Amino acid sequence: MPKRIVGSWIPLPLTILLLAGVLALSACDGESTSPHGFGTGDQQTAATDPGDASTGSQTSGQSDDGGSAGDDGAVPAGHYAGDFECDGEASYDSFDNVYVREGFDCLLEGKHVDGNVIVENGGALQLVRTEVKGNVQSYGARYLLIGANHVTGSMQIEGTLGAPPGMPNIICDTRVEGDIQLKNNHAPFAINDWCGAGNEVYGNLQVEENGLANGFEGFEYVFVIEKNHVHGDLQFFKNDGAYLPHRIYMNHIGQNLQCKENYPDPLQGGENQVGGAAEDQCNPLASGF
Repeated sequence: MPKRIVGSWIPLPLTILLLAGVLALSACDGESTSPHGFGTGDQQTAATDPGDASTGSQTSGQSDDGGSAGDDGAVPAGHYAGDFECDGEASYDSFDNVYVREGFDCLLEGKHVDGNVIVENGGALQLVRTEVKGNVQSYGARYLLIGANHVTGSMQIEGTLGAPPGMPNIICDTRVEGDIQLKNNHAPFAINDWCGAGNEVYGNLQVEENGLANGFEGFEYVFVIEKNHVHGDLQFFKNDGAYLPHRIYMNHIGQNLQCKENYPDPLQGGENQVGGAAEDQCNPLASGF
């Protein structure tokens, strides 16, 4: 069974500053995977479950530090073997898989995940400077803040219900070896250079059949997709912004820029460099290489 471990967590306003690139890593913090220098700053301690130490109790197959001993007895330092349930700031350095359950607020900063990071309905994730060897999958998250990561697999985001206070959900400065797919979300997203650089997507960036719930009237756009390097196609289909427009601006797209059946029309933006065809609603937004 997965084990829930509660640690300390960064207050949301501080993490917003991190994602804005305001706080730099201290000199002793080592090299950052991002040129923009994310750091933790002050932390506060979250409550723990009754009978649970702040670093968690151990279960069969784990070493005293959470690692799994091999045949020779060697244990990776700071590794949590098995499925880790993240609520608060994760205290281990690396994990097999990470789950964010309903009502959990998870911070993974400067970590290594051998498998997948999965956000379940009602969970919230702050993913910063983390290496994910599998996929990042989110189904009905309360909010997502994703910046300065490397994802070997794909990123699949569905059914997001909310956003951080006063700001959109964010995906920035993240290298994704597969695709980024957003479908059936109901809150604003900024897929851009919010934390100093846009994203690099080696597959396709697919944004499809998203809507907008009530309560986001103060936002300027539903989707802001700008300053990304997409090696495959950028596809923007059947997105209903209701009372807010969408913006697709200054992306470098290796293949095609495809947009159709989006509301409102026309889409806003421009100056997108497109190696293939710019189709339908996005035709006015493109330029060649």
